[in-house]
Amino acid sequence: MEKLITLFREDVNQNDSAIIKQMGSFTESIFNGIKWFGIPFFIFIFIQLIAG
Repeated sequence: MEKLITLFREDVNQNDSAIIKQMGSFTESIFNGIKWFGIPFFIFIFIQLIAG
């Protein structure tokens, strides 16, 4: 069971890093949004992400 959990964790970590790489440009656009539109824009994006 422990081995399964460890394998699962490693798999998740690899997936996370891949997702983070893919989301790099997306994150950049969010930060650009903060720069240009301020916090309300960021909150709007965040709510959209949560709402799915």
